[in-house]
Amino acid sequence: MFRISKTDQNTVVKLTIDGELIKNHVAIAQQCCEDLLDAGRTIEVVHRDVGVIDDDGRSWLGELLGRGVRVVGRNLYVSYVVDGLKRSASR
Repeated sequence: MFRISKTDQNTVVKLTIDGELIKNHVAIAQQCCEDLLDAGRTIEVVHRDVGVIDDDGRSWLGELLGRGVRVVGRNLYVSYVVDGLKRSASR
């Protein structure tokens, strides 16, 4: 299962991701983000019910963080992954 919900909140577009963040799903999420960033929008990516993140998913999250996108994990697993990526980027 994989789902992306988009909520336009005036100055920020919130993309909420549910499901597995794996290879094919990453490509879909990445395209959604690129379209918004190319349009000059500020985005926040919220991972609500994500239980699996593969190497492609980790790489993509790292790219988002490097571009200044706010990435939020709403469960312990995703929060742990995001925190680890933030620590790696600050070294």
